Amino acid sequence: MTTLTPYVRKFLVLWAVIWILSFLLQPSTPFYFFELDPRGLAQGQLSAIPGILGYFLIHDRHSILHLLLNGWMFALFAPEMERIFPGRRFLRFTLFVVLFGAAIRFLLAVLFPDVFHSRVIGGSGLTMACLAGFAALFPGTRFSFFLFEVKALTLFLVVLSFDLVSFFLTFGGRGGGVAADIHLAGALAGWFLCAGFQKYPLPGKSKVARWKADIRRLREGNARRRLDMILQKISTHGIGSLSKGEKKFLEEESRKGR
Repeated sequence: MTTLTPYVRKFLVLWAVIWILSFLLQPSTPFYFFELDPRGLAQGQLSAIPGILGYFLIHDRHSILHLLLNGWMFALFAPEMERIFPGRRFLRFTLFVVLFGAAIRFLLAVLFPDVFHSRVIGGSGLTMACLAGFAALFPGTRFSFFLFEVKALTLFLVVLSFDLVSFFLTFGGRGGGVAADIHLAGALAGWFLCAGFQKYPLPGKSKVARWKADIRRLREGNARRRLDMILQKISTHGIGSLSKGEKKFLEEESRKGR
């Protein structure tokens, strides 16, 4: 398993603490005001404002599976995003994703009030953004899930497909309570922030060439930073401390240098 980075670890602990408090204090909870309430925002309720940022911190207090699934996926993909966007840059990454998800839900609630009026909680949008960003930057990285081994890009496309189906089912009242719009917003934000859009460029050839050059420099810089961190980790803790993904990355970089 990948090594947790500082902010990823703090978010996971915060998620767990808030869930435990919500579970112990039910049926009432002090975190009610941190749920994203698109209807309340549309009506200009001041009590709905904290939910614009706070909704990603709260998970379903009636089932720990919501927290465990988000936490597992976040721990798997978010550390690499924090290495790509170190320190406060990761907080800005998180802020953009969370606000973008809230904006999309609010817009949909205005356009389709009978469909997207419900409150939203959970860090699924942020988790999806980290998966999308990872898939954009390291599409060929393989992960083992029980008996299956899957590439990061394939996993992202599979999850994205399920969210797209769930999104359209929501219009028929069969979305299953899943905030697929928040998931899709997170996927779009993560893909954009990690320059995944360069794979399907739309503008003219000159802009495409400039984009590709920028992305190449970005990837080279990210690879150098990741290599430096891995070498520092070997120097401090020994090569045995490396994860499977880090060892594979080190082997790939070694082959490139030959």
